Amino acid sequence: KLVGTVVQIDYLNNNKLQLCLVTAGKIHVIDRLGNYVNPFPVSVPQQNIEFVSVIDYDNSKKYRFLISEKTGKLWMYDQEGRNLEGWKPRNVEGPLVTAPSHHRIRGKDFILAVRQDGWAYLMNRRGENIKGFPLNLDMRPGGTYFLEQGNTLAASNFVIVSKDGVKVKFNVEGTISSREPLIRTSVDDQFSLIAENNNRFYVIAR
Repeated sequence: KLVGTVVQIDYLNNNKLQLCLVTAGKIHVIDRLGNYVNPFPVSVPQQNIEFVSVIDYDNSKKYRFLISEKTGKLWMYDQEGRNLEGWKPRNVEGPLVTAPSHHRIRGKDFILAVRQDGWAYLMNRRGENIKGFPLNLDMRPGGTYFLEQGNTLAASNFVIVSKDGVKVKFNVEGTISSREPLIRTSVDDQFSLIAENNNRFYVIAR
């Protein structure tokens, strides 16, 4: 059974896309003919995988594979399938609402993971918490999150929506910038944020 989505990557750096997919206990990369790319498949100890993120920090095609278990434990593997320091595992101590994501803001790398209970963890490449995190958003997130890039780190905000209709913005310094109630038409309304695939805009579903 596949975990998450199948992702196209240029693993061989030859402008011919390969496919990355994950199953319980294995990372797979196959070429366009269905053949495995060396050294895959790579065995990993995680069987209870919930999310997988493929990260390319600087578009150099040196991929990282970030695997999240349902318990909130995160592992990071390099493109050879080696478990990286700081992620053996990195434990955020609770299930996530969506897959962790990498963001480059003003030349710095950040990895964001948000728990289902509304705690946000913003980390560096080594899995260390950025100052001001973890941050309690005091909400139960619906959907995913969106980054609004600003001219400075303090002006760059993540946007997230609670299931009961509150839009929260917080910056990379661990400050909640705004908390805005959304328009409700019924006490039973449920909300979620949906980001466009290339992270250019988002919509809010009610």
